[in-house]
Amino acid sequence: MSDTHVLLFPSSYPSSHSPIRGIFFREQAEALHERLGRVGVVYPEYRRLRSFRPPALQENYWQVAVRKEDGLPTVRRHGWNVPGAGLRGTLLRAQYRDLFFRYVQEFGTPDVLHSHGVFWGGSAARAVSREAGIPFVHTEHSTGYTRGLFQSWEKQEIEAVLTSSP
Repeated sequence: MSDTHVLLFPSSYPSSHSPIRGIFFREQAEALHERLGRVGVVYPEYRRLRSFRPPALQENYWQVAVRKEDGLPTVRRHGWNVPGAGLRGTLLRAQYRDLFFRYVQEFGTPDVLHSHGVFWGGSAARAVSREAGIPFVHTEHSTGYTRGLFQSWEKQEIEAVLTSSP
């Protein structure tokens, strides 16, 4: 076991309404937790607006859940997706930031942030890293780079995340 405390910023993560979405991020978090012992997760969980139905109003949306999930300290915000990539990105970065500070209150300050996916885990980890003075590392999973699928504004965000130094 290591004393290194790692906090993950995944761009997707399993939830009760989508249990296999981002499962590989959870599996990596569990493997790191087994090896390091001090690994946590922050994730602004959201549902698509097209799934918005009256029964969903009875669920815990817009609430923050702080708990251990399979031994992993996890802080989530349950909510709904918003249209428009710019607004969505701004909202998600703000939510990751709030979840980070809530995580610190509950579980302590991590030594390193580890993000997955520039949109939006990497973008948020970069911003939190700068504000909190904690180094971050990023793992990218998209094949869009080699296929040239990104728009100019996306390329700027990608470059900012991938060229940031800890």
